[in-house]
Amino acid sequence: MVANETSRVEKCISVVITTFNDEDTIMPVLLSLLFSGVPSQNIQLIIVDGGSTDNTLQLIEGFLNKYGNVFRQTMLVTHHRNLGVSKARNDGIKLAQCEYVLLLDSDIVLPQNALKIMVEYLQTARKKDPRIAGVKLLLDSAFPLFKRLAQGKIHRRSIGASETLLIVTNIIRQFMYDESLGPPFSSDEDIELGARLLKHGYKIHMLGNVMATHLKPPTSLYIAKSSSIFDGIRKSLRIVKSYYHSYTQKGFYKYYMIMPLIDKLFYLLFIAIFILIILMPLFIIAFLLKFVMFIFLLMFALIVSGLIYEAKVDLNGLFNIKQFHIFLSYYFFVIVNRALRFSSMLLYCMSNSLRRIKDE
Repeated sequence: MVANETSRVEKCISVVITTFNDEDTIMPVLLSLLFSGVPSQNIQLIIVDGGSTDNTLQLIEGFLNKYGNVFRQTMLVTHHRNLGVSKARNDGIKLAQCEYVLLLDSDIVLPQNALKIMVEYLQTARKKDPRIAGVKLLLDSAFPLFKRLAQGKIHRRSIGASETLLIVTNIIRQFMYDESLGPPFSSDEDIELGARLLKHGYKIHMLGNVMATHLKPPTSLYIAKSSSIFDGIRKSLRIVKSYYHSYTQKGFYKYYMIMPLIDKLFYLLFIAIFILIILMPLFIIAFLLKFVMFIFLLMFALIVSGLIYEAKVDLNGLFNIKQFHIFLSYYFFVIVNRALRFSSMLLYCMSNSLRRIKDE
């Protein structure tokens, strides 16, 4: 551990960055803290590394040797191996000495003055509503339709508790990340925490007027641009396949079980719509006209219910009637995405049940 010790100061920001083999991205992330809009002497910098085997640690140590004295405190914690991002974040949060914690991913570059904007927003928002626990930034790698909906607006029901999350230290310490989701692969640990916060009445806002840069490499599955339509289809199929990995299923299962009842119900609704869409051609071919009319009416009712939920609840703050065509496209993407994830969770539950029966 490398530490530049100072006395405990409440009015500062504890920045927690977790790393693992991030030599390609870590330096721009660290340098962006020097231009965050918050004086460096008010920043406690905590870096937790999960046993990197590349040059990540050498780069971090070089940065600390050069700039470490400008921060209020710097700490480098190294794990002997990759214990998962949840464990790393929790270890960093435990060391936080400031009123707020910024949980910053090792491939997210803050734009200039971003941290100042986030702190000022959170302080002002909490005076009006103490249930607002944290605030985060829009990423330039966000799903394109979502990004178009979110730019310039405030998403008042963001559920992803990671990436650029600035949160009240005393609140995050009450919940912490679920360390059973990993290691070494972690999935949905951020939305699982977000769901627990939401269930206890806390909110996370996302500022769509400030965009952070996501430095994922071109090989990244989820945000890399496709070179052609066929390349896009291939990547989409790989994403769908990833939903059925055991650690992804486990993460989503824990997330689903903790989320508010209204969200659970609409996951069921979305998979019902998805099934009806798939089966609709069969109804038409069968010429069961009266039954087909019933199916159409049922589907229409479900779709409208889902639209209202997305506009009023899930995308609280982002709906704009002038962007309805974008919203509608995003909504049908949500139907497919959540139906696939829900089906994956059902398979996970069934396989666990069969395993228990076999063991007995």
